[in-house]
Amino acid sequence: MEKVGFAAAVGALFLGALGACGNDPKPKIAPPSPSHSLSDSPSVSTTPEAETPEAFLRRYIEAAHKAEVSGYFGEYKALSDSNCVSCNQFIEYLRRIHKHGGEVRFAGERVLSIERVRKNFYKVQTFSPPTHYKESKNGAWRKIDGGKATAQYSLAKRDGHFVVMDSASVGSGS
Repeated sequence: MEKVGFAAAVGALFLGALGACGNDPKPKIAPPSPSHSLSDSPSVSTTPEAETPEAFLRRYIEAAHKAEVSGYFGEYKALSDSNCVSCNQFIEYLRRIHKHGGEVRFAGERVLSIERVRKNFYKVQTFSPPTHYKESKNGAWRKIDGGKATAQYSLAKRDGHFVVMDSASVGSGS
């Protein structure tokens, strides 16, 4: 099994790297709730006026987990630039999972470190427990081993708030 974290799986999925590791792409997503919704309506959240990029990235990762569990993408979309290719592909993949009755059992990931590489460009290292998932109601269960993963995020300011412009996996390890 592969050892990947959420950020590594998402970045690799959309860059094709994860598919090169095996026969099936195995993105990491969390279990949908029994009454999940495929809603896109924006969420209301309280965002500090002077939010740091590091705090924003932690909030973004948490919003991604909520989207995985619930099929609700409003908050995640609000934190992503509308032209973010990896963000939009992540949403579409999750929509297919939820639409076809699939589910994933994922306990979330823990942010280990956030490093500024250059202005508005950050490297985030995370640790994730193992994930079990199926892509449709009658699909076979699959497993992704947990472990450390590193991803890079490109940020921009829109209307005074950060958004993710793009993300990519840059490695995983134990």
